[in-house]
Amino acid sequence: MRNLIRISFFFLIGSLFFTSYTFAQKKPKPEDFGIKSKKALNLYFEAKQFDQYRMREKAVETYLAAIELEPGFAHANYEVGKIYYVRQQFKDALPYLQEAAKAQNEQFVALNFLLGLCLFYSEQYEAALQPLTDF
Repeated sequence: MRNLIRISFFFLIGSLFFTSYTFAQKKPKPEDFGIKSKKALNLYFEAKQFDQYRMREKAVETYLAAIELEPGFAHANYEVGKIYYVRQQFKDALPYLQEAAKAQNEQFVALNFLLGLCLFYSEQYEAALQPLTDF
């Protein structure tokens, strides 16, 4: 009877370890984001945390630090553009959204919409047509 309990216990512990090891997420790499700098990627994730807790000023600072290391970092540019858009700072959002648009990344679902609206609210009506029709 004791042997059966021991075997069941080890089987349970082993299965828990195996499933947790099997379903663990892999750590993101800079290449997954189209950049080379690990530091820029770490800054990006730090900024995402600030943004999640609505510490927008600190988030923008940290995103900009990541962009300084990797100017073509589309994810960071997109996030800065979104924050400026939400604050209705449309002219400030434009360069970041335009830089993110260069990446042609399908993850940025609302990018063309945000870019079009920022152009529209910046009174660049002709330029706003293309991103809005692409959306």
